[in-house]
Amino acid sequence: MALRIRYPDGTTGEIANQDVALEIYRHSTSHLMAAAVNSLFPGTHLGIGPAISDGFYYDFERAEGFAEEDLARSRPG
Repeated sequence: MALRIRYPDGTTGEIANQDVALEIYRHSTSHLMAAAVNSLFPGTHLGIGPAISDGFYYDFERAEGFAEEDLARSRPG
């Protein structure tokens, strides 16, 4: 299964190599998560958010930190 991508110039393409596609998917997903955290918790400072061998992570800095209760803010309704 190929990953369809859109380039900055608006053209599209496919990445057939599954390892490359997974790296791109994880990298993009980390940026989406960072955007969501910034939207839900304005003022959060972003660190690094690389793709890693079994997923991705992102470093965040917030004066209040994060708590399990904060997860409820990410759910609609």
